[in-house]
Amino acid sequence: MSWSLGKRLGVTFAAALVVVVALHVFADRFDERHKPKPRVLPQAAPAAATPFDDEAESPPPPRPAIRLQPVRGTIAICRRQRSLALDVAPVVEVLADGELVLRRPEPLAARPGERAGPSRDGHGAAVVLPADPGELGARARSALLLLLGRWIEERPIATARVVAVDLDLPAGELRRLLSWVP
Repeated sequence: MSWSLGKRLGVTFAAALVVVVALHVFADRFDERHKPKPRVLPQAAPAAATPFDDEAESPPPPRPAIRLQPVRGTIAICRRQRSLALDVAPVVEVLADGELVLRRPEPLAARPGERAGPSRDGHGAAVVLPADPGELGARARSALLLLLGRWIEERPIATARVVAVDLDLPAGELRRLLSWVP
């Protein structure tokens, strides 16, 4: 039985299409199994609520179990991680429930005993927020204040140490926020 050129090309095209679809399905399943999950920073058990707590507000978040070292340079506050330069690290995201998620780890130092310096923009660390600072819930606001307190040693904190990257943060609101840092 002799097949014409058209039939042979049609069968070859159909076989190639089946192989491409099979490879696509295999690659999707392989990617799902090997997709890296974001590292969630472990936290201690939440504190028990007191009878005087407002039901709408939650108790402050527990202190994270990770070690946050003071950083040199400014702290960038933003809503989207993609608005940060690639060399800004560490980057911690504050979720709406006050949970902290490490998005970029602290860079390695050049020599033992040294800490890595700030980014080219002068940022020593960055915080990604779920909303504007004035709209944060109690747990997220407490987590933000905790991060700022661990990263910046001097008290009172100068407003020049905190820079808003992609959100509108008036100077008065920033001063009011920084006055609550423990």
